[in-house]
Amino acid sequence: MPGPMKDWRTRLARELQAARRLTVLGVGNPDRGDDGAGSRCVRRLARALGHSRFFSCQDVGPEGTKSSANPIRLICRPRSAGTGGTKEPGKPAGIQVLDGREVPESETGPIRRFRPSHVLIVDAVLAGNPPGTVFFVDPGSIPEDDLSTHRIPLSRLVRYLEETVGCRVFLLGIEPKNLGPGKGLTRPVSQAAGAVAESLAGWLRL
Repeated sequence: MPGPMKDWRTRLARELQAARRLTVLGVGNPDRGDDGAGSRCVRRLARALGHSRFFSCQDVGPEGTKSSANPIRLICRPRSAGTGGTKEPGKPAGIQVLDGREVPESETGPIRRFRPSHVLIVDAVLAGNPPGTVFFVDPGSIPEDDLSTHRIPLSRLVRYLEETVGCRVFLLGIEPKNLGPGKGLTRPVSQAAGAVAESLAGWLRL
């Protein structure tokens, strides 16, 4: 992987060290090519955590029923944690994985109820990098018409979460290549989404 890939891994590990309760929110439209990078990433992460012997996970739809057709709402906690969520040193006591797709504002209710200390948003972001580049975006630098490929202004979402939840929000962007309707992820973007999911899952399982 190129240099930026190594850089984001280092910063991601540093950011997560302070997380007491972590929400990972995927954003994007899976029906528009690489815009589905965030959604693909969190679904891979959910599968990885769901098969881990270290976590007890529940996958429920918006109405509280299991459904693979609904956006995932996966809440994971270490098995050793009680209802209070005892925290392993350097690990969050609670983990929430959400697939917000192209309407991430619909997940603000579950996020508020979960009360995370940190929220990681994963999204396809146009910034002029080679396709598949993974990089951190400073939420404070996002303009109102922002860089993301979907219609939701992430700058507003970030401010809303920070103000209503009192959490730290950071944004991990994946540079898209093809945003055509009806297309799947291109190879570099699929690899990048997998790399982010793998890094998160590996760190969270340790």
